[in-house]
Amino acid sequence: MLLKRFFSNYSRLFFPPILMLMPACGQMNHEAGDESALTVVDNGGGKTKKVKILSCHDGDTCNGLPEGETKAIHIRLVGIDCPEVAPPVGHTGPGQPLGKEAGAFTNGLVAGKTVELRTITQDMYGRTIGEIYLGKKLINTEILKAGFAEFFGGSSIDKEVYLKAQDAAQKEKLGIWALKKFEDPKDYRKAYRDGTRD
Repeated sequence: MLLKRFFSNYSRLFFPPILMLMPACGQMNHEAGDESALTVVDNGGGKTKKVKILSCHDGDTCNGLPEGETKAIHIRLVGIDCPEVAPPVGHTGPGQPLGKEAGAFTNGLVAGKTVELRTITQDMYGRTIGEIYLGKKLINTEILKAGFAEFFGGSSIDKEVYLKAQDAAQKEKLGIWALKKFEDPKDYRKAYRDGTRD
């Protein structure tokens, strides 16, 4: 009886403070698709900073140097998924159709230029997930408008703006929408992960 009363009092004293601290530890949320299965919302999420884009590995992933810093960061453009340039690490084979073209398009837009990066989250790989603005242009949706990406979902973005950009490319049959058969990048990655493709 005394032991039961002790634990009852102990739980009232101990657990409320823990529950109060939990929100400060950052939110966990799942991004659409398989690439960023677990993301941790940055405490400074939504803030913008100037970043010089050094290069873009593919259509939706760039390296950039934040203003006043000496270490480059990896940026994954939120809300879009571009054709893969190459298979996942450890696999051989061709990339997806228009993968290299998507990378060249994004490089042509921002490589060597200073942009505004709006940070939304940081994913499990340490990449900054966010939106890139060049002047008033949202680069994420510019890539969609050109048909070099499909909408990928995501949190803290205006999904209607993204879907409108994708719809425009689909109507004009631009980029990936001009292909007779196009495999979703997430399905392409999944096939390697599941072992259904070497």
